[in-house]
Amino acid sequence: MRIHHKETERPETLRTLALRHRDRGLDRLEQNQVVYEPVDVKTILTRNPNPGLHFHWSINPYRGCQFGCTYCFARYTATFVEVNDPLEFERRIFYKRNAPELVRHLRDSDFYGKPVALGTATDPWQPAEARFRITRGILEGLRRYPSLDLSCLTKSALIRRDEDLFREIVASGRPVSVGFSITTLDADLSKKMEPQAALPRERLKSMRILADAGVTVGLMAMPVVPHLTDSEEDLDALLGAARDHGAQYVIGGALHLRKDPKKRFLPWVEAEFPHLARDFHGIYDYGPYHTEDYRQAVRDRIERLRIKHGYPAYRPGRPTRKGEQLGLW
Repeated sequence: MRIHHKETERPETLRTLALRHRDRGLDRLEQNQVVYEPVDVKTILTRNPNPGLHFHWSINPYRGCQFGCTYCFARYTATFVEVNDPLEFERRIFYKRNAPELVRHLRDSDFYGKPVALGTATDPWQPAEARFRITRGILEGLRRYPSLDLSCLTKSALIRRDEDLFREIVASGRPVSVGFSITTLDADLSKKMEPQAALPRERLKSMRILADAGVTVGLMAMPVVPHLTDSEEDLDALLGAARDHGAQYVIGGALHLRKDPKKRFLPWVEAEFPHLARDFHGIYDYGPYHTEDYRQAVRDRIERLRIKHGYPAYRPGRPTRKGEQLGLW
């Protein structure tokens, strides 16, 4: 896989990129080529409009994700810059070059009582991060804010590089949690379904490293994929392995496919598991969700296994800081 870095003297904004693509088109990508393009953003904090989620702000250092997970819900974000090819999402990566500078000019009041989530759309530690270090620059800026309440989501082993920053933030009494997205322990299946992501065993190793650094780590067992990762045996092994590597919570849910992920996932099933293609089309051709009975069965299975492996019940919300008293229900 070849990498091409498009550097410009003055990086474009996401808005001007969208206009350029609509009017003239972005440069055509050669097969299997990955292009990195810099963009300038006006703000790095995005307000979360859903009060049911545990964070107030989200930060995404990258748009597009080279991991190329076949089911990725975030593929729809490519349409914001007029990118409609389902493969272009993983081959054209926009990195927010000025993001670390923007973080350094925030105020502590921006974070007081307002948890921030890093990586809600695309992975902050995807391969581009090894080169551009945008996420590390953001963490270096965030550590200066006493009111910081940080959660992260990843399926990368590169997060180990930043153990020193996580350890420093945790030692100062500020809560940090990292959810590791792991769908299966089957390395062959993972490599097919999540082509460029770290292998499951590497994610588990990273989980243990951060747990030993004092970070609250958890397992994001999602999506649970029908026929492929949803058996009691597979989920039992996954929850047990994560618990052995320090996971303190588990969250899971059945696969859902909106329009843009369908364009990538269903052809993938047809190519890799043709005997399952009819079932998947029957489930997802007419909507994004499996039946409610199936989704409830998945939730019940994960709940049984949560109890079996001794995970505490997961309660969304901010972890208690050092010196704070737990509130009453």
